[in-house]
Amino acid sequence: MTQGALSRRMTGHVEFTLDLIDQICEATGISFTYITTGIKETPASPDGPDGGLSGSAPSRARTYDLRIKSP
Repeated sequence: MTQGALSRRMTGHVEFTLDLIDQICEATGISFTYITTGIKETPASPDGPDGGLSGSAPSRARTYDLRIKSP
Protein backbone atom coordinates (compact mmCIF):
# COMPACT_ATOMS: atom_id res chain seq x y z
CA MET A 1 0.00 0.00 0.00
CA THR A 2 1.34 3.40 -0.87
CA GLN A 3 1.71 6.19 1.65
CA GLY A 4 -0.98 8.17 -0.19
CA ALA A 5 -3.45 5.25 -0.08
CA LEU A 6 -2.86 4.79 3.65
CA SER A 7 -3.17 8.54 4.24
CA ARG A 8 -6.56 8.67 2.47
CA ARG A 9 -7.80 5.83 4.67
CA MET A 10 -6.43 7.32 7.90
CA THR A 11 -8.04 10.69 7.17
CA GLY A 12 -11.38 9.10 6.37
CA HIS A 13 -11.52 9.92 2.67
CA VAL A 14 -11.52 6.20 1.79
CA GLU A 15 -12.94 3.47 4.03
CA PHE A 16 -10.92 0.49 5.20
CA THR A 17 -12.43 -2.77 3.89
CA LEU A 18 -12.78 -5.71 6.27
CA ASP A 19 -10.42 -7.68 4.05
CA LEU A 20 -7.76 -4.99 4.35
CA ILE A 21 -8.21 -4.76 8.13
CA ASP A 22 -7.86 -8.56 8.30
CA GLN A 23 -4.65 -8.43 6.24
CA ILE A 24 -3.19 -5.70 8.47
CA CYS A 25 -4.09 -7.67 11.61
CA GLU A 26 -2.51 -10.82 10.17
CA ALA A 27 0.69 -8.98 9.22
CA THR A 28 1.04 -7.24 12.60
CA GLY A 29 -0.18 -10.07 14.84
CA ILE A 30 -2.99 -7.97 16.28
CA SER A 31 -6.34 -9.62 17.03
CA PHE A 32 -9.01 -8.91 14.39
CA THR A 33 -11.67 -9.34 17.09
CA TYR A 34 -9.97 -6.72 19.27
CA ILE A 35 -9.62 -4.20 16.43
CA THR A 36 -13.20 -4.57 15.22
CA THR A 37 -15.02 -4.92 18.56
CA GLY A 38 -12.67 -3.79 21.33
CA ILE A 39 -13.10 -7.15 23.08
CA LYS A 40 -9.88 -8.75 24.29
CA GLU A 41 -9.75 -12.51 23.87
CA THR A 42 -8.53 -14.33 26.96
CA PRO A 43 -5.82 -16.96 26.43
CA ALA A 44 -6.59 -20.60 27.18
CA SER A 45 -5.50 -21.71 30.65
CA PRO A 46 -4.56 -25.40 30.90
CA ASP A 47 -4.90 -25.16 34.70
CA GLY A 48 -8.56 -24.10 34.55
CA PRO A 49 -11.45 -26.36 35.57
CA ASP A 50 -12.20 -27.26 31.95
CA GLY A 51 -8.59 -27.79 30.91
CA GLY A 52 -8.47 -24.52 28.99
CA LEU A 53 -11.43 -25.20 26.70
CA SER A 54 -13.35 -22.02 27.53
CA GLY A 55 -10.27 -19.78 27.62
CA SER A 56 -10.56 -18.88 23.95
CA ALA A 57 -13.94 -17.22 24.38
CA PRO A 58 -13.78 -13.42 24.20
CA SER A 59 -14.26 -11.51 27.41
CA ARG A 60 -17.00 -8.92 27.73
CA ALA A 61 -14.63 -6.24 29.00
CA ARG A 62 -14.54 -3.39 26.51
CA THR A 63 -11.49 -1.28 25.90
CA TYR A 64 -11.64 2.22 24.51
CA ASP A 65 -7.99 2.92 23.82
CA LEU A 66 -8.46 2.81 20.03
CA ARG A 67 -10.67 5.86 19.72
CA ILE A 68 -9.48 8.33 17.11
CA LYS A 69 -9.43 11.88 18.39
CA SER A 70 -9.84 14.84 16.09
CA PRO A 71 -7.00 17.35 16.11
